[in-house]
Parts: sequence; structure tokens; C-alpha cells
Amino acid sequence: MRSFIAIDFETAQPTRYSPCAIGMVKVVDGVITQRIFTLIRPPDNVYSPHNTNVHGITAVHSKNAPEFTEVYRLIKEMVHQNHVVCHNASFDLEVLRQSKEHHGIVDDLEYTYSDTLDLYGKSLDVCCEICGIDLHHHDALSDAEACARLFLRYHKIPENDYKTFGSKAKQQLFEDHGKLDHDLFKPELDSVMNKNNPFFNKKVVITGVYQTWPDRNDLAKIIKQFGADIDSGVTSKTQILIAGANSGPVKIQKMQANIDIDNTRKIMSEEDVLGVFKTLEDL
Repeated sequence: MRSFIAIDFETAQPTRYSPCAIGMVKVVDGVITQRIFTLIRPPDNVYSPHNTNVHGITAVHSKNAPEFTEVYRLIKEMVHQNHVVCHNASFDLEVLRQSKEHHGIVDDLEYTYSDTLDLYGKSLDVCCEICGIDLHHHDALSDAEACARLFLRYHKIPENDYKTFGSKAKQQLFEDHGKLDHDLFKPELDSVMNKNNPFFNKKVVITGVYQTWPDRNDLAKIIKQFGADIDSGVTSKTQILIAGANSGPVKIQKMQANIDIDNTRKIMSEEDVLGVFKTLEDL
């Protein structure tokens, strides 16, 4: 089977109808042609602490994400009359089934499936360690890609058929934010009038999409006026991550690790930032 769709869901609750992220990898003739990732707003945007501990996604990250009904249109386009591959298909396909049922979706979705857990008999992280496959476990897109590679390897597709595993094949659905202008990165501390603001001389990363600032450069310009030192990616030095809708789980996880070490660091939502701006305006 050289053509298939590898899928991985993450859920907000133990219930299967609470997906909060999906990764999908399309393989055609043994070569990955497309990667898709999006967060999903679960029912009532409620999370179990246990689930968040597993994947690092919280209600802050998904509060403006599309609901399952919106994402399902793309899922059906990818899955219908195709072959689906999952690692532990009894989980992922049940998430799909129960989510459809919960949202009242009745249609003619048809697919066949394979389970790499059945093929290998070991957990995804163990399989990847044995096979030398890169994995950011419980990042839905990384898990889906790892599953695709395991399936190809099981069917003895040569390694050189993985040539499209680079960035050209990647699509972050609902998260194509564009890059910040480079001249926004360096802070201008001397020109800041009110240095008692939460952004002054802080290393800040902006990710996700925003209703208030469709162009993230507009948000970057504002916080630069408050003395922010803006970076493009989360590092051990990042002090504030401003996370809009559909922020990448990897950045969230890296920032959460920073917070675990230093609780003065924080993740801010669009609503949090607007609140700070309102307070500063009132001073």
C-alpha cells in the first residue's frame, strides 16, 4: 500500500469526542506529498489536566480554533475512499467516529485502515527509537508523520522515497502566519516612555493568528513600542509567548518548559494582551 493518509488526534478529555488537535500526512506512491496540522476547539473548550500534561495544549491555545465540524470538511476530503493509517487505530478512528456522532454528522465516509501498533506491537515512541525516526511525541503532526514512515518501512519502501519529508511538503492549516519583519526584532529601549510595562526589555515570541491583528506585524510594532525584544522562535531565554489561535503545540510545549523552571515567564492570549493595552491606556 503505497498511497494512504496517516492520521493522529490529540484529545482534551478522556472522552473520544473531544479532539483538540489533528495531524494528517498524505502519502502518494510511497512519497509524502502533504502535511496538515490544526488545533480544534473541543466541546466547551474544557481540558482534563491529565490530557494537557500529555500534549501541552490548553484552553488558551484552542479558544479561537475551528470546531470539529469545520475541520471535518477537510478530514473527509482527505480520508473518503482512501486508506487510513494510525498508530493505535482503535483510539484515533474512535475519536473520528464519536466526534461525528457528537456533532450530528451523518454521511457516507468510507475508508479502509491499517494499524502500525498491530504491525509492530510496540508503542509509537519505542518503534521510532528502534527505527531511528525523529519524533516529538504527542505533537499530532509529528505522530502522524512517524506513523507514515513506520508504515512505509514495514512495507519495505526504500528510504530515498522519503525525499519530500522536508519543509516543502508541510502545511500548517489555520496556522500559515507568515514571518515577522526582521526590523521589528531589535528593541528600542531608550524611546519607551513607560518602562513599567510587562513587555519592557522582555524576550517575546508571537505565534498563532489574531482577530485584532490579522497581520502579526501590527501586534509586533505595538509591543516593540513598549520595549519588547521580539524573537522568531521559543528558546530557553523566551520570557513571554503571545499565543493566538492555532498556535503550534511545539512552541507551547517549549514555553511551558520555561515556565516550569521560572514561573515569572508566561503565555499570553490575545485577550490577555488586549487587557494589558487597556490598562496601559488608562494610566
